[in-house]
Amino acid sequence: MYCNHCGAPVDGQNVFCPNCGAPLSNGAAPENGFAPNPDTAPNGGFAPGGPTPAGSRLFAVIRDEFFLALCILLTVSAGLSVLSASLPILTILAAIFLWMLYSAGKRGQLAVVQFKNLSGTATAAYVLLWVAVGFLALGIALLLLFLPALKANDISLAALWSRISDAFDSLMPSFPAELLSRYLLLVLFVVLIFGAISAVISLLATRTLRLFLRSVSQSAETGVPAFVKCEKARVWLIVLGVFSGIAAVSSLSGGQFFSALASGSMCAAEILGAMLIKKYFADQI
Repeated sequence: MYCNHCGAPVDGQNVFCPNCGAPLSNGAAPENGFAPNPDTAPNGGFAPGGPTPAGSRLFAVIRDEFFLALCILLTVSAGLSVLSASLPILTILAAIFLWMLYSAGKRGQLAVVQFKNLSGTATAAYVLLWVAVGFLALGIALLLLFLPALKANDISLAALWSRISDAFDSLMPSFPAELLSRYLLLVLFVVLIFGAISAVISLLATRTLRLFLRSVSQSAETGVPAFVKCEKARVWLIVLGVFSGIAAVSSLSGGQFFSALASGSMCAAEILGAMLIKKYFADQI
């Protein structure tokens, strides 16, 4: 026989599909030891009647091999970032919560609290991005205020940069210093525009992922499928994966080996996340 939800072949003795976790029509005992356990239900296990519609889907996600690969890649990315003198606290927390979800799934439980923690991590990232945008806006405002002050004192940007480059002459060769002094305004403009575009993309992506993960958390808690932003979350994960891939190539060309591997691992993790959404939330896309 075959599962009516995913079409995978199933044993006649199964209660739940071993591939997607969906309940089957027969009443035989479940395989692999994932029987409903009343004692674990209050802590995220399944109720005596079996997994809820949302629970069966999420249970299938965390038992998927891609989910295990996602946990490994995110852990590798966090570890390599630390080796490259960075401390991605939110990435480390996300990796920890994903491993907890995977561990609970291996025990036949659905750890609702870890879904909440993942949603909280995305919310924290969203808040921090708004703080970064605030600092960027402050920098633009200060620059706009600074330019008239320089003009009033008859000081050009080239002259200002010349003074700065003279102060740090031992740290900067004369040729780049000369170029920057000549095109300082253009460099500042490009940096600000690039920073603004990156901030907007990061905000939109993080906002969508936050809403998606919050809906996943709420669905796991209530048992009722109420997943939102599935397609947008998948698309933004692909976009973020492309940016991580570009960062990996850039770091590698700059000789930053650990940073390149960290970005490459993050790229693969984000693409895997998009694939999981496509696989298990296709009906919401």
